[in-house]
Order: sequence, then C-alpha cells, then structure tokens
Amino acid sequence: MKLQYLSIILLISVLTAPPCAAALSRPQAFEPLGPPIHEESAQPHLQRALAHFFNAEFEPAIRGFRRALSISPDLAEAYKYLGVCFVETGKVEDAIKTYQQGLTHGASDPELHYFLGLAHLRLGNLEKTVMSYREALRHAPNYPDLYFNLGVVYDLMGQYEDEIEAYQRYSELRPDSPEAHYNLGVVYGRLGKTEKEIFHYQRAVALSPEYADASYNLAVAYGRAGRSDEELGAYRAAIKAQPDFAEAHYNLAIARKERGDLEGAVDSYLAAIEANPGDARSLHNLGVVYGRLGRLEDEIEAYLAALKLNPDDADTHYNLGIAYSDLGDNAGAVDEYRAALRLSPDHANARHNMAVAYQRLVYRAMADENMEQVLSLVREIASLSEPRTLPTLREAYLWAGRHASPHSSPEERAAYDQLMNEVVQALKGMGVAAHLDQ
Repeated sequence: MKLQYLSIILLISVLTAPPCAAALSRPQAFEPLGPPIHEESAQPHLQRALAHFFNAEFEPAIRGFRRALSISPDLAEAYKYLGVCFVETGKVEDAIKTYQQGLTHGASDPELHYFLGLAHLRLGNLEKTVMSYREALRHAPNYPDLYFNLGVVYDLMGQYEDEIEAYQRYSELRPDSPEAHYNLGVVYGRLGKTEKEIFHYQRAVALSPEYADASYNLAVAYGRAGRSDEELGAYRAAIKAQPDFAEAHYNLAIARKERGDLEGAVDSYLAAIEANPGDARSLHNLGVVYGRLGRLEDEIEAYLAALKLNPDDADTHYNLGIAYSDLGDNAGAVDEYRAALRLSPDHANARHNMAVAYQRLVYRAMADENMEQVLSLVREIASLSEPRTLPTLREAYLWAGRHASPHSSPEERAAYDQLMNEVVQALKGMGVAAHLDQ
C-alpha cells in the first residue's frame, strides 16, 4: 500500500518559526535626537533593548522595553518586541497581555494584532487566533503572510473552504510563491478533488522545480488518478531534487513493482534503505521482490534484516516461513509460522502452512525411521491443538501401528505404543473422536 501524501509540511515551518521571523526586522539606527532636553526620552531605552533582543538576551531586553513603555506608553514597536521576548522565554500569557495593552494604549499597528494571534496560536486558542488575524487584515488587507497563516489556522480547525480562500488570496498577492499552491494541493487532496489537487501541485513544481515535497505529493496524486507514467516521472523529479528522499524511493519502488519492473523495484528499495537504513518496510518489500525473482537467499536475508528492526511483524515471519519452506528447511519454516501466529493468532495462512510444514517433517522422519523425531514432532503438534494437523497425526498413528509388530523388540514396541498413545491424547485434547485405524 502506498504512503499517503505528505501533509502540509510548510505549515510546520510557519508554526514553529520564531514569532518574529515573519514580520520583524532590525530597525535602522536613529538619527541624533538634537539638543539635550530635560525630559527622559524612550528612544535610547528602546534601542538598547533592541540590541539585547537581536543578541537573544531576552531578560535585559524585557527590562529595556518596559522602561521605554513607561516613558512612552503608545510605542507600538516596544510592545511587539516585548511580546516576542515573552514568547521566547515561555511566558505566552504575558505576551498576550502585552499585545492587548499595546492595543489599549492606541498603538493600532496591525502587527500587534498579528502577533497577538500568534500568541493565541501557541496556546491552541484557534478561534481567538482567527479573530486577531482578521482584525490585522482589517487594518492591512494586503498583508500576504496574514492570509497564509490564516489558512494554517483554518487547516487546524478543519475549515477547508475558508482555508482555500485564504491561500488563494495569498497567491494573488504573491503569485510567484509555490507554498500556497502546495498547501492548496494538500487541501484539495483531503477533499477528494484530485484534478484540482494535481493542478496546484503542478503549479508549485513549475514555480519551484526543486520543491521535492510538491513533486512527491504530485506523484501520489497521479497514482490515485491512474496516471502511472506521470507518477513515475514525478517521483523521479522528487528524488532529483532530494536524492536522499527515502519515501520517494519507497513509493517509486512500489510503482515500478506494480508495472512489472522487478529489477527496477529492487534498485529503488535499495536506494530507500540506503536513505533510511532503519526502514523495515523497505527490507520486507525487498524480500517479496527477491522472492518473485527467484533469488531465494537474498529474499531470506532481506526478511532477517527486516526482523532485526521490527521483530514483531507477523507478515515478515510468515513470508520468511514460506522462503524457508521453498528452500526445503521445514523446521525453520515451522519456527517462523509459529512466530507469526504468536503475534497474530488469527493468521489463517500461517496456520495452514505450518500444518503443511509439520506434515513434511513427520513424513521425512517416518521415511528415515526416526522414531524419536516423530514422537517429538507429534508432541509439538499436540501442543498446538490445530485441527489442520489431524491428517498428519493420523498418519503418525498408523505408521506406529504398522511398526509395532510381534517381531519388534519390547523396547521398540513400548516406543511405538507410547507414540500411538500420544496421538490419541492429542486428539482428545482437540475434542476429536477419530477412527485412527482406518
């Protein structure tokens, strides 16, 4: 099964970027203030606080901004940077109070509303975030980043139609930006509108050919639309942009396997493993492809490597059991089928194949006249209480009866009698009344 398209990766960078990154910049140096006056000016305190801020010295910056505001309570710049200092030091509630104080004092800078929204977002107050962003847009209707971040919040709220509208407005203001098209592709994918999803990923890639995530998601969308040739091309574009893109290699391998290109699938799985050596899925799938190519030893090696990373994968144990069986190692096959059933008791195929493997082992032991091994296998089978093993138990019982002849030594006869008794007890344990002598 193919991986789902990547989620709105850009959103993460927007949400986790320092709050000041989107709109704040280092202020220009102030001109000399002219002849000295007796009243204290807020500007020297502001400039010193800003110097501390840009050196990430937040505590002295906080003191400086507070001092500047005590002199000039309507200084919007001081409120903005003071709030950011509080956010950076984990005092988000203080940041909210600071922005609200700034707005109360008439500092009507739209960025105060914007940063108030970011602070609310940090606390998960999505409705208040939207209100703050919309108020900022009322003062600055052509502020692109506000529309983009508004789309981010609508995404978190599941309001996809509003999200689409916000990203479209952002694209109008920044037509050369691929990010909004990427996010629009994600949203349309969630809504099942594949053609629109493809259109926006294509736009994102056209604007930024090195946008690996956009090419990757475009490939997934092509796959869902049945456009397999374009799917392969888009995965290759993602890999060209980001050679160590493990998920792109993995999905390309699946696509190549579905088209019958098994050798190509091997190459892509190996590339995925090189990019992400801890990926048990790629190793498991590589084993499947090796099996279809008849490379049995490589198949087993791939499954063993996958189990080192994920020993609790029932399907890998099951497939390894089949590989051991194909190799003629029925004892190894039984071990793997039993491991699969321990992890997934309802694994019907593992139960069936284990019964077949036990049958082969018992027949082999009977052919070798190995009484001890037959008895040991019967005991193992009895511990399973598996109805599929009844024919094998019956054959073991009849084999023992044929050998327990009057010509047998007392020791041999006792051993065969013990085997027959063990079979009878096994059947009773299963609640089976069988005519073993027929």
